[in-house]
Amino acid sequence: MEEAIGLEVDVTDSDAVNGACRHDRQAVGVGSTIAVCNAGGGIGTLAETTATLVDDERLMAVLQRNFIGTVNTCRAAAVPMKAQGGRKTHYGF
Repeated sequence: MEEAIGLEVDVTDSDAVNGACRHDRQAVGVGSTIAVCNAGGGIGTLAETTATLVDDERLMAVLQRNFIGTVNTCRAAAVPMKAQGGRKTHYGF
């Protein structure tokens, strides 16, 4: 039976994401077979975050969490997965 662990990490911090992936490999003894980046979400009310009204600070925070966080997770997890023979990745935006 395969073992699963969950880690909470600031996905906007690439060093933290890389460290979490290293921790995963050390804790389980093998590399990941699945990585889930579930960091989505906005900041503020819907009325404050429409494309015509969102301020730069909120826009950048959402982009960091949702886009950059996903890229950081994929970079940290996909290379070791491919080295183990993994062939597929799925990115959900």
